[in-house]
Amino acid sequence: MIYTLILRFAPQLREVPIEGKPWRFTDGLQKRWPWSHVPPPSMPTQKSGGGWSWRTSPGPDLTAVLREQVLGSLDALAPIVNPDEVRALFADPVVKKPGTAWHLYTVAAMLTGLYPGKQPEGLEQITVSRPDPGR
Repeated sequence: MIYTLILRFAPQLREVPIEGKPWRFTDGLQKRWPWSHVPPPSMPTQKSGGGWSWRTSPGPDLTAVLREQVLGSLDALAPIVNPDEVRALFADPVVKKPGTAWHLYTVAAMLTGLYPGKQPEGLEQITVSRPDPGR
């Protein structure tokens, strides 16, 4: 699904190799659908032992941005989600399931027409603090 969205909304990115694991759908793709586009092979990554990422540890400020967009779009999301579960997801100051929050944010942006749309202007700067490594 993600690759189909890239082809539709950002076709200029179709030849950009992804980092890490290859797309799961490419095995046997040409054999089953010879007319389909096959993405380039993925780029290898070096193991770094993990670490902190703003995407998986958004902190309270970025969680607030995600919460505002998602909860503000519940009417658009209601046919495909349980609104009470979505509210529960964002009940804490920092979201505990950031992957789910980002997915909801993306779908909400697309359903409400925020994306694709005009690039936003005048956005406030968000500071995402890196957690103390000693914790």
